[in-house]
Amino acid sequence: MRPYATLESQIPLLDLIMCLSQAVDLVSPAVARHHKQVAYIAFMFGTELRLPMRQRNNLVFAAALHDIGALSLEERLGAMSFELEEPFQHCELGYQLIKDFEPLSDAAKLVRYHHV
Repeated sequence: MRPYATLESQIPLLDLIMCLSQAVDLVSPAVARHHKQVAYIAFMFGTELRLPMRQRNNLVFAAALHDIGALSLEERLGAMSFELEEPFQHCELGYQLIKDFEPLSDAAKLVRYHHV
């Protein structure tokens, strides 16, 4: 996995993504570890399907951030009610948030369509 360069240090991309994922999950105990669990399941599927490493990485990155577009406390505390009422709004917002960050541009497409 290629580290992402910062001003004076190297941050492994997976570490950055998992920190963001954990921060999103911390908003509500109802979804604690949700993104990590989905990322693990995605990794296992990717492994079982023998996906190339790049595709497997993108799958895990997208899974770890798939609900990043559900930003409000109300959405989080509503036990993921946004999934039923407007399931595509948070998908599009999540896509918009990460699509311009080159290392996540492919994963962003998976986030955009994770309810399709």
